Amino acid sequence: MLFQSLQFLLFLLPVFLLNLYVTNKLKSLRARKLLLIAGSAFFYMSWSGPLFGLLTGSILLNFLAGGRIAGTEEQAQKKNWVRFGVIAQLLILGLFKYLNFGIESAEILLAGLGFEVPRLALDIVLPLGISFYTFQGMSYVIDVYRGSYPPYESFLDFFLYISFFPQLVAGPIVRADYFLARLREIEKPITLSMVNSGLFIFVSGVFKKAVLADNAAKIANFVFQDPGDLSGMMTLLGLYAFAFQIYFDFSGYTDMARGIGRMLGIDLPINFNAPYLAKGLRDFWQRWHISLSTWLRDYLYISLGGSRVSSNKTYRNLLITMILGGLWHGASFNFIVWGAIHGGALAIEHATLGKGKRETSSWLGSFLAILLTFHLVCLAWIFFRATESAIAFTILGNIFDPVGWVNMQEVGFFKPQNWLFGLIAPAFYVFVLDRPLSTNDIGLDMPRPFLRAVAFCLFFFLTLLTAGQTSEFIYFQF
Repeated sequence: MLFQSLQFLLFLLPVFLLNLYVTNKLKSLRARKLLLIAGSAFFYMSWSGPLFGLLTGSILLNFLAGGRIAGTEEQAQKKNWVRFGVIAQLLILGLFKYLNFGIESAEILLAGLGFEVPRLALDIVLPLGISFYTFQGMSYVIDVYRGSYPPYESFLDFFLYISFFPQLVAGPIVRADYFLARLREIEKPITLSMVNSGLFIFVSGVFKKAVLADNAAKIANFVFQDPGDLSGMMTLLGLYAFAFQIYFDFSGYTDMARGIGRMLGIDLPINFNAPYLAKGLRDFWQRWHISLSTWLRDYLYISLGGSRVSSNKTYRNLLITMILGGLWHGASFNFIVWGAIHGGALAIEHATLGKGKRETSSWLGSFLAILLTFHLVCLAWIFFRATESAIAFTILGNIFDPVGWVNMQEVGFFKPQNWLFGLIAPAFYVFVLDRPLSTNDIGLDMPRPFLRAVAFCLFFFLTLLTAGQTSEFIYFQF
């Protein structure tokens, strides 16, 4: 069920009403948790019933490992249990997401050495949300081992933490202590203010996805499908369109998840903070997919030594972290290249600017820093989006080839709606309306009631009138 679909709304309405009744009238905390778990199970099984069993098994393994780590005094036993928890999640992730990639890579290598190898690729279905719930499980086991917080006492609470349906399939990757703190708050009644703000965040997310992202997708998909005969200008516009598509697609999902969570009484953290206004790659990764970037920092980069080691090892750590971050997104050499570009750029930035954050005070310096960062990110997006390396290099060739760079006839390939809501409106939103949050809160600051009502109506009617063709969220495939 896609969040923006009628099917999902028909599912959400009874869950919301029952949750409201159980919370405000019955005031039964256990019944509320069971209701949310049942809703989450139904939501996931609408995609695949058998794979819900895999999710349940993953939850059981992590709950067991966390309890065993805290229940033993011997350090060796603690290490064994944290290894068990982490390796179990990596095996689940590796089997379903990377086994075929490993087989295909071996076939390519052996074929290059002159061996004849039969095709051995297996028909493996990628479980929905597997990259997200395995990372949540690993962070829980590692944090309990580090003593960051005690393990969950209630299996019911832990099951809800991993399976909570708004964030289950595409994040944000919620930390266990954060979610437990939210669970302590759900005894409080759900107020009209919570419902209003949650509904506004949800509808703004639908607008981002259905209007901005899906219209940008029309241009981006056309360019990335067959860029060979396109001009440099059209290719560049297609690249900008994809940059807007992936931002509004993923941040739209996050807003919908946060809005649903808010209406159900559980606030989820922000995952984006005006990333295209970043003044450097380090700044970008503090604003883009925040839950993943902080996960990679806390559990991979710091574990490798972070920036506490020599400069060369720091550059190595940055490169390894971002390459593995690229592989997290998908089993493809293009994702490795995407991660390597970011890792290399971060290493260069670290070498030139040092550990401290240096920002220019002049408006011109800030503008140039934002412009350069945005285009570095767009350059990397080429390899993220291209299905084949040949397509990526064709796009690069088109953009940097001065011959035939402009072909105005290509403008007629798309409806005015696609240009307006796929490029112009997204650019205006990103560079004019988007703003960094001034605090580290969960980002639920709302405009004044009148402005919120006007914006709500605008989002709602524009979505009805101009929504692009309904499509799955990009991050559902990860």
